[in-house]
Amino acid sequence: MATKIKTYTEQFKIQTVELMATSGKTMQEIADDLGVSKATLSIWKREYGAPAVRKPRGKRQLSELELELEKLRKENANLKMEREILKNQPDGAANFFDCRNTLICGLS
Repeated sequence: MATKIKTYTEQFKIQTVELMATSGKTMQEIADDLGVSKATLSIWKREYGAPAVRKPRGKRQLSELELELEKLRKENANLKMEREILKNQPDGAANFFDCRNTLICGLS
């Protein structure tokens, strides 16, 4: 039986590389989430490189609220990127999360 080769857009690959650099997840976790192999992610990382890292702020002390705000903004950006990647996946990642057709989600 012939296997269908999945193709991904350049934008998807770039967003995935950015996700690897900013999410704090391991490459294996991202590979599992997106349904691609770790080797594929390595190739994309080599081809598209890591995005420029934001320079740290000055030496001034940030209050607890400012630190929390910065953390939440980063997390929000990562979640938006993950959502966008899943929306743009060729197979339609929405099907992965669709549990309407099963009695118990994940079990047939």
